[in-house]
Amino acid sequence: MQELLERVEKLESRMRMLATGQRAIIEHFSEDNKEFFIHMLSSFMANKEIRNDFTEYVNENADDDIKIFMTEMNEIALDIDKEVDDE
Repeated sequence: MQELLERVEKLESRMRMLATGQRAIIEHFSEDNKEFFIHMLSSFMANKEIRNDFTEYVNENADDDIKIFMTEMNEIALDIDKEVDDE
């Protein structure tokens, strides 16, 4: 059991490292390229599981403006999902 916990901790550490690198890449490329940022954000938000996890995080940690933004994003995503299902 201890070995499993150590492996999970190592995996979590590596995931944090990747997230830090990804954040730096996104900040660098989106600084002067809002189109890149919008495309990247929409790609993440297109994934329902990621969108739900991010929404949960926002609801627990973000200010009201970000919460309103996420509510609007989720409404748009639901409309798109409905359109796709209706086709």
